[in-house]
Amino acid sequence: MKNLIFVFSTFLALVGIQSCDSSSFEQVVTIDIPAHTSKLALSSSLHNIDTVLRVFTGQSVSILDVTTSQIASGAQVQLLKNGTSLGTFLPQGDGWQTLKIPAPLGEDRAAVYTLKATANGFTEVKSTQIMPVLVPIKTAKLVIDTTQEMGHGGGGGPDGGGGKRIEDKITLDFQDPAGSVEYYAVNVFLVVTNPDGTFAVQDVRHIRTQDPIAEEVGNEILLAGTSFDGKPYSLNCTTRIRKQDIPIGSSAKFYVVLESITKDEYFYKKAVASYEQARENPFAEPVIVRTNIENGYGFFGLRAVSKFEFQL
Repeated sequence: MKNLIFVFSTFLALVGIQSCDSSSFEQVVTIDIPAHTSKLALSSSLHNIDTVLRVFTGQSVSILDVTTSQIASGAQVQLLKNGTSLGTFLPQGDGWQTLKIPAPLGEDRAAVYTLKATANGFTEVKSTQIMPVLVPIKTAKLVIDTTQEMGHGGGGGPDGGGGKRIEDKITLDFQDPAGSVEYYAVNVFLVVTNPDGTFAVQDVRHIRTQDPIAEEVGNEILLAGTSFDGKPYSLNCTTRIRKQDIPIGSSAKFYVVLESITKDEYFYKKAVASYEQARENPFAEPVIVRTNIENGYGFFGLRAVSKFEFQL
């Protein structure tokens, strides 16, 4: 008897659901989108070895605004060192501006750099940074054309479940400074010179790693020294040089670059990468992109560069 009551109750419930039309499950909600106040946005990562500095100047626009340019016209940008101006950037088009300085920024840890910008109709924006500690590459090793195992989903097999590929293996070793958390970016590039000695091409290559604490972001690898503070560290990564494609008679040099970067840039780059991965996924949690620009958006970062050269 209890079974019959349960079946009958279930039948009534199903009939009740099916009898509801689609309007019973719909509701129109009006969302008031707050007014957007446009702010200046800067993007600049300066290296200790640079004498030509670059900055991108833009402006924020509403998410529904598809007509306003994101480039901030007429923006004036200055770089200051300990409160003294190193010069004003000159517009180069498409939002980019450059500044030539007589000597590289260097590794002065006591120097305070401030990037500030103004434009008609905008509040002045600025950001202050200190050059990170220069961490040299102690040793580096390059092995050309090695066979690497591809992980699950790598597409190497007929079912995409793995396989092998030919890559160039890189190992670099460095000593993390003790007493402070350092942040790093690793990238690689190839420089080819023509037989007559003229410059041919500088080509940034994609770099991969399976290091558990490193993350591939764009064409570089980011990692934080939180887990190896004050200790030596060895990073294994791979790239593809394709030495056979270098023209006969040309000379080529391959560079492995270890850059100490500011904390702000490290977290900004990671946030942007997460945002790009989530923007097409309706189920992903919203990503808040960090900014270190006072009264504006974007980031200002500094990098201290160490290079290791291989003659191919």
